[in-house]
Amino acid sequence: MEILGQWSPDPPLPYRIRRRGFIMKTFVMFMIFTFLGFMIPDASVHAAENELKAIKVDKGLVIDGKPDKAWNKVRPIKMKLTEGKDGFNVTASAKALYTDTDLYLLIRWKDATESTNRVYEFDGSQWVKRKGNEDRLGILWDINGNIKEFKAKGCAILCHEEGKYMKTNAPEERGDVWHWKAQRSNPVGYADDQLLTDIKKTKGNEETGRVSDKKTGGSYSKNWDKEAKLPKFSFKDNTKSGPILIKAETATFPKDATFSKGTILPREVLAKPVGSRGDIEAKGIWKKGTWTLEMKRALDTGHDDDVQFDLSKAYYFGMSIFDNGDGKEHAIAKETAYKLIFK
Repeated sequence: MEILGQWSPDPPLPYRIRRRGFIMKTFVMFMIFTFLGFMIPDASVHAAENELKAIKVDKGLVIDGKPDKAWNKVRPIKMKLTEGKDGFNVTASAKALYTDTDLYLLIRWKDATESTNRVYEFDGSQWVKRKGNEDRLGILWDINGNIKEFKAKGCAILCHEEGKYMKTNAPEERGDVWHWKAQRSNPVGYADDQLLTDIKKTKGNEETGRVSDKKTGGSYSKNWDKEAKLPKFSFKDNTKSGPILIKAETATFPKDATFSKGTILPREVLAKPVGSRGDIEAKGIWKKGTWTLEMKRALDTGHDDDVQFDLSKAYYFGMSIFDNGDGKEHAIAKETAYKLIFK
């Protein structure tokens, strides 16, 4: 029996060895779990990275592709998009603001060239369609939250591997497409408002579920006379050449005029659409290898082919960016959806 204050001998050696071994094992296990905690991504952290938080501002912004100071109060999210045309991969940044009536987006991404290549070129004897397309950006919103697995996988759930056009997988699945086009919509200040459904509309030899929203006038139109095999319209000054032709600046194509070899005219004549198709105001500016795009849309358009934003709810969306591409020649976020929330 130990007497208080009396020296007590050390425990037997085997006990001390076992005790030290236990302490060492505990320490090693602690270090392993600590290390794994850093190595395994926290789902909540990943979710936060994909949350686009819209901050309220008191007054609206001018949409001109030149961000004002109001954007400085918002932190961007980063969106890694891959598998684009010719290996085009890009990381885009996005910010969101809103007022009592409107949502605003600011999106930036790197692009080495400003592509506006949808043109006809006079080769000295005839007009030929030049190879190439335009830079574009697409946002797909799940209108009613009915697109299965969209929250987890985003646009990937609607991948169109067998053709270049998209559609949803069931009648109740409807997507609102915001389709900004550097050549066809940007010069007149809008992004094409479109609808994605399972309805199959023939486009060439393929079917698509993507259709433009209703309009009462405007939008771009084809600039080609099939019978004459000539453009329908030229610039009022027929010595002018360029990829952008706005309807108000056109003249009927002068069939008896002479053109210099290399003269170009655009494949489409531009006008801003009136109606649901023209709901999205947008302007992008390309400068020193970067696109800066501002977009604005009413929180509630009153149109059944659009997503309507309730400030108390979250809205999931996917993103795609085209570098001089067509159809499915775009970079996307694989297996990822982004979430817009209003703060």
